[in-house]
Amino acid sequence: LDEFTDFNHSVEKTGLFTAIPKNDLYKLVAKNNAVLIDVLSKLSLLERSDIAWRMPQYVHVWEGLREEFEVEPRFSNLKYKLNLIQDNTKFFLEVMHNQKSNMLEWIIIVLISAEIVVCSMELCEIKPTWAMSLIERLS
Repeated sequence: LDEFTDFNHSVEKTGLFTAIPKNDLYKLVAKNNAVLIDVLSKLSLLERSDIAWRMPQYVHVWEGLREEFEVEPRFSNLKYKLNLIQDNTKFFLEVMHNQKSNMLEWIIIVLISAEIVVCSMELCEIKPTWAMSLIERLS
């Protein structure tokens, strides 16, 4: 969350999303995913242990420990924070994607405009002398 606080402050100050390196954002997404996977698969916090399944007399001990260590509320807090990070990540990635799309659209517009100018010059039989002299110098 501290890293996103820094990202949000930099965008707030500059108003630009270019202050955020893409690689840092990708690393943060991977870190977020790794934490969630580790908690769910490796720690198995939400699953009952094998001993509690096989020996019913230990079920109350297992449930007591879950309550004592506040497993459910802690996992809920962790899940809330990870969801907040995920929402921030989606927002930043969408903005970066939109910026890239806008740049590519402008490049396409410039190329189409240049093609229209070249075709118009050919139709009107106008020969650009500057282009002809450039070609002669390169030859």
